Amino acid sequence: MKFAVKIWKDMLAIFKKNPKVFVPFIILGGLNAVLLYVLYLVPQRPVSVVLAPPIRAFFGQRFLQYPLNIFLLPRLFNYAHLFLSASVGILMTGLIIGMLKDVQAGRNPKVLVNLVNSLRRFLTMLGIWTVVFLLSFSVTKLTGMLNLGSKFSLAMSIFTYIVIIFIQIIFIYSMPAVIIEGKNVFTALKRGILFFKRFMFPTFLLTMIPSLLYIPVIILKQNLVGLVNKSYPEAVILVMSAGIFVTFIIDIFFTAAPTIVFLNEKEKGI
Repeated sequence: MKFAVKIWKDMLAIFKKNPKVFVPFIILGGLNAVLLYVLYLVPQRPVSVVLAPPIRAFFGQRFLQYPLNIFLLPRLFNYAHLFLSASVGILMTGLIIGMLKDVQAGRNPKVLVNLVNSLRRFLTMLGIWTVVFLLSFSVTKLTGMLNLGSKFSLAMSIFTYIVIIFIQIIFIYSMPAVIIEGKNVFTALKRGILFFKRFMFPTFLLTMIPSLLYIPVIILKQNLVGLVNKSYPEAVILVMSAGIFVTFIIDIFFTAAPTIVFLNEKEKGI
């Protein structure tokens, strides 16, 4: 536990001394908030000109009318968030890792240089992201096939989330291996897994504890219908906004803390 606390303190000290490193997280969180707002405006022009036809084709005209458009919002946002994660999210991850590398080396963190390097390494990072996504998607499908009834739906959602987080943690050092060491997809995956095995317990503390913050959001999402019946349809937007904020916090711990561990141990020759 002392190891994890030390890394968290180091992380906070870096953000305090170099606020620039915090900017990519803000950009990504802001883009998620903008996505949610744009999707909320789907029934209105000019957004409807672009998004209404595919929604009408796949889901039906009724989901372009209030309040059903709001009930479709979580599903649409999941698709949009997935695309954002596989594009801007990957670039921001590479940028953050590169900036933390600069800080560790005693240099001023450079945005443009590290962004260019992130672009150069984009396909490699996308390959790692794809592996993690496919494994997570498979878990979602498998747990979805377990028809345990509505009584256990919440428990299954939480269980699925924890398993997916576990998968992400196993490969959490692969991205730093790409940016810091210039590894390709397969060597980065191998390097990440071996590094994780060496620091398994502290890595779980560093990442799993912050990840638990999302469980209340899962509970709220599972009870959206009841929540809407007791209040108003826009309660869906409040829950999703809370999810964006919590994800923003979790992303900080998921990216910065493992990168600091990787950099610290690399200095020792590990």
